[in-house]
Amino acid sequence: MNTSPSSFLRSSLLALTALVPALLTGCVVVSGGDGGDDEGVCFYGDAAYDAGETFPADDGCNTCFCDSDGSVGCTERGCPSTSETCDTPSGPVPWGTDFQDDCNSCTCDEYGISCTAMWCDEGCVYEGTPYQPYESFPSIDGCNTCTCGENGAVSCTEMACECNPEEEWYRDYVADSPEACATTDYVCPENTTMFGNTCGCGCEQSAECEQTYNCMPPSDCPADLAAQCPFSEIVY
Repeated sequence: MNTSPSSFLRSSLLALTALVPALLTGCVVVSGGDGGDDEGVCFYGDAAYDAGETFPADDGCNTCFCDSDGSVGCTERGCPSTSETCDTPSGPVPWGTDFQDDCNSCTCDEYGISCTAMWCDEGCVYEGTPYQPYESFPSIDGCNTCTCGENGAVSCTEMACECNPEEEWYRDYVADSPEACATTDYVCPENTTMFGNTCGCGCEQSAECEQTYNCMPPSDCPADLAAQCPFSEIVY
């Protein structure tokens, strides 16, 4: 069906006549869109906020901000406690209390619990002897020094050690060179420890043992002397 120019003009004028009063009263209804967007408005809790507006966070100590896209961003600082106590594995403690957590020192205050961050470990075992973390002790070679490190690891200095197997009566060499030691498996008797040096490796007894013991009467030697000092000479 064709519409003449005059008919189209009359229709346009009628539509404009109907639109003008609506424009003057501010009650224009525009179709289109889903009607669900609140651009520039943020909803937080039970309240609405305009873009650029700041407002308190629910925790009572942080501050939130309404962004132009309707999203809310808040600071994340720690909030003071209102209970005046801190919960610990041993129970609640009041503010101002200092206490230990394993090997670290802790403090309870209005912001909660703060502790040092020291490494805590049960220590190391070296040649059957336990040592505390960071403790230093002699190496089995008799001249280097070892230290108990993290996770039970033992580290030792690597200085060259003087050795003379013929004069080391307190030692029992099972191999006569470091190369031979690398391929030799052995177990030391009770009350002795392993050692290694440029001359070889083997077992050695305690430095507290004497080279010779005279246990002839009326001397009174301990019954377990031979077991405590297996490389010493004991005269009965």
